[in-house]
Amino acid sequence: MVHIYAGLWEMYARPYTKCGPFLLGSLLGYYIFCTNIQLSGMKSKLILSSSIVLAVATVYGILPEYWHPDQGNTLYNVLYTALFRTVFSAAIALAIAALVLRKERVNVPLIWTVLARLTFNAYLLHMPMIYIFNNVQFLQNATTPYELLAIMPFVATLSFLAAFVFYVFVESPIGRISNVLLKSVF
Repeated sequence: MVHIYAGLWEMYARPYTKCGPFLLGSLLGYYIFCTNIQLSGMKSKLILSSSIVLAVATVYGILPEYWHPDQGNTLYNVLYTALFRTVFSAAIALAIAALVLRKERVNVPLIWTVLARLTFNAYLLHMPMIYIFNNVQFLQNATTPYELLAIMPFVATLSFLAAFVFYVFVESPIGRISNVLLKSVF
């Protein structure tokens, strides 16, 4: 099993696979910090809707590879593999820009803030969680979509519990320390 996932770890662990998303996020942060542009409600909704469509298209863009697994390295597969992280991060950056640069502020219920933080932490922990779940024999024997759908709530619950622990003991304390340091520097 370790041999099967070695390639996956190599793909995730190499820094150049994350350069595009990192650069887009850095450029967006710089742009928001340095400009004073405000979007109308309609433009904001249009950009947000477009970003959601782009994100969903990027996620489901892998399907032709699953439908035709023996097709080899086609131009589509090579381009998708090379660009999907950057395109998906562009969709996220557009969504962030649409919401941050909006003229009127939108009141968001507290539950969305909590879910956003937990989801981010679940993302940070997804590779260790994948390795843990790959060593659970029952999960390896699930061969139908129905079995996977039956265990998905269990897996999601464990992932979000781990995310909660990570938030309480790592992200929140470091965030408070960095906030104090930034206030003292600036």
